[in-house]
Amino acid sequence: MFPFVFALSCKAGGVKIWTVGMRLVFPSPDEIMPKMKKIFMLLVLPLALAGCASSVINLTPSRLARNSDGTYRVEAAWRTREQTIRPETIKPFVVVGFEKYEMIPEAVVSDRWEAFVPVAADQKLMHYRFRFDFSRNAISAPVEDSKMSPEFSLEIVDKPGERK
Repeated sequence: MFPFVFALSCKAGGVKIWTVGMRLVFPSPDEIMPKMKKIFMLLVLPLALAGCASSVINLTPSRLARNSDGTYRVEAAWRTREQTIRPETIKPFVVVGFEKYEMIPEAVVSDRWEAFVPVAADQKLMHYRFRFDFSRNAISAPVEDSKMSPEFSLEIVDKPGERK
């Protein structure tokens, strides 16, 4: 089945095993280590990113019909796998320009928040972000931190047949 090994030699180019009818050459550690480091980083990087991931999810539609009171419901969810975050300290906000509107937790679903944001009657587009302030456990004492979402847009469309 397998050829019989009858000679072994170690040289600077690697370990050579001589067999009957076959020559196997293994690379030296100097050749292997740079490749192993690259492979290790490629394997560890996704695990590191996935293990500490936090994401803000916008649950608000991109278009809403204009309503009579001028306030619009904005919703968000925050998902995290970070074990150091203290859930009781989470305070979410909707940030519109320089204004902050505090969000309240939804009654039925956990880790979801909502706020009613005023929009002027002549405004057709609102740009907003979500900001989550929280505390995280540290070695000596809890540390304040925050997570800001990318910017989202809400288009306010007039109802059909409605004129200004």
